[in-house]
Amino acid sequence: MSSQKSYKGKKQYPAYKAKNSFAVNLLKKLERHVKSHPDDKLAEKAHEAASKGVSYRRKVPNLRPWKSRGDREYAQMNAIVKRAMNADKFNKAKIEPQKKVKTTTKIEI
Repeated sequence: MSSQKSYKGKKQYPAYKAKNSFAVNLLKKLERHVKSHPDDKLAEKAHEAASKGVSYRRKVPNLRPWKSRGDREYAQMNAIVKRAMNADKFNKAKIEPQKKVKTTTKIEI
């Protein structure tokens, strides 16, 4: 197997965006549709709007990746345990060590 990856798709994406191919292709598609369906008023309006200017529609998704319920519960429990451990360390540092007191007990018989 080859270890080198293809750069074909990586180079085509910026070129597609830079050439404004999206707007050109959209206009061609709408023209074909209007030609085959002359009574479609909505397509005519869309063609007129697209001819004035179209922005590129592809965007990065704004969603967080899906996690299973078990992963979420594990993360919540992990956070709780970490907080408890940190609080325990903090409390141990605050408490002064107890002084040792000598106690003598005499037992009489």
